[in-house]
Amino acid sequence: MAEKQLQRSGVSLVQRLPAALPAVAGVESQLKQVFLNLILNAAEAMTAGGTLIITACHEDEHVYLEFADTGPGLSPEIQERLFEPFFTTKADGSGLGLAVSHEIVANHGGALTVQSTPGEGATFTVRLPVNG
Repeated sequence: MAEKQLQRSGVSLVQRLPAALPAVAGVESQLKQVFLNLILNAAEAMTAGGTLIITACHEDEHVYLEFADTGPGLSPEIQERLFEPFFTTKADGSGLGLAVSHEIVANHGGALTVQSTPGEGATFTVRLPVNG
């Protein structure tokens, strides 16, 4: 769904996804919303183009999905507030995308976290429990 936006933004997509992952319990449409939001945010952050690497793995009864971009990164101050409702760094953003995504993942028994160093991109990680 985000392919056209990535192309328009000059963002290359690299997918490192295993052939099979265990199932997670969840509402598919809500989890798709989270993943789409993370992809579109990465594309918007990389205004001069770049690379988005999506990696998935299974470890310790959880499925991990990482969305790592080569954008400008985030300051520690921004990272602290990133999941707060109505906090945004965009001129035309509502500040709800990441807050809603954080809430959706939490409601699925998981966690949404960010790691970033200014000038070195950002990595958002979704951790979801394996169904069972």
